[in-house]
Amino acid sequence: MRWHRPERISYLRREMSLTILVVFSVCWCFGSLAQSDSRNSSATQASANNNTAVATELRRAADLLRSGNLDQAELILRRVLSSSENADAHNLLGVILDQRGKTAEAEREYRAALRLNPNHVSALANLGVLLAHSKREDEAIKIFESVRRLSPDHPEATINLGLLYASRNDYQRAAELLARANELQPHTFDILYHLGAALYDLKRLDEAATAFESAVSVSPNAAEPVYFLGMVAFERGQDEAASDLWKNALVLRSNYAEANFMLGELSAKHQDYSAARDYYERAWR
Repeated sequence: MRWHRPERISYLRREMSLTILVVFSVCWCFGSLAQSDSRNSSATQASANNNTAVATELRRAADLLRSGNLDQAELILRRVLSSSENADAHNLLGVILDQRGKTAEAEREYRAALRLNPNHVSALANLGVLLAHSKREDEAIKIFESVRRLSPDHPEATINLGLLYASRNDYQRAAELLARANELQPHTFDILYHLGAALYDLKRLDEAATAFESAVSVSPNAAEPVYFLGMVAFERGQDEAASDLWKNALVLRSNYAEANFMLGELSAKHQDYSAARDYYERAWR
């Protein structure tokens, strides 16, 4: 039995695989209705002033969040929410709580944002990430699908949905989504690598090799795509090329268990049992 699964199947633990958004959408719309009297005009002006003040506070909180000043950002957001319900404030507060590992509280904030605005794309995307990290994959998939219905080319939702389908061995859907993600965010290592892996699992070897070669060009010190290029060569019957690639992967990462294992398999295939034993032992250390 060939061991050809590197750690990519644990992608949810990889920091770059899933992105929590800190973008928010403040869009204050004011009607152009004629005012019947000065009282209506005054009330409208007061409302506009309040909305402008809230928007300013939200921008301040977002800037603080981006700079890593979570405490100050949280104070501003809680102050905003103490006087009025606001979907953007709930979403940003959810991001802060998420970053602090307060998963249940973060989920409540994202859902509060969605109660106020069911089409809040950022809150949906952030909730999807939280659910995926919490291993609630069915819910995460539904959320990311909702994001893509609202915003078909939403980069993070497209990438994360592709990764979720790959984790479920639905490589056809994964490849389609990751190919689109590659168009949206070209020259991104994680996208190219996971796209190559999905294409490899579909036995679309030429396309897989192209994706892995592109991943290597983006990150020359990454062992994973080099290992997979070895797998592509092995599938093509190019044993010498496969051996060279797996050895190159070991230069990049000396304890790469899968590469050692496959070199053991290749050595055994060519009846070099002493070398095979050495590689197997390294693989299982």
